[in-house]
Amino acid sequence: MRAEALRALVDLAEADERVVFLTGDLGFGVVEPFFERFPDRAFNVGVAEQAMVALATGLA
Repeated sequence: MRAEALRALVDLAEADERVVFLTGDLGFGVVEPFFERFPDRAFNVGVAEQAMVALATGLA
């Protein structure tokens, strides 16, 4: 299911350059396709959910 969700996210990112991916240390194997395809739009903030919210706010 994670792979399907990520595939859908990659499809969305291909269609819209505003799509970014933020993860809180989900595991690189799961998110690797997005990070490889869109390295400038992929952010792993680690186990720092507060920082991820701040980053998302700034990106918005």
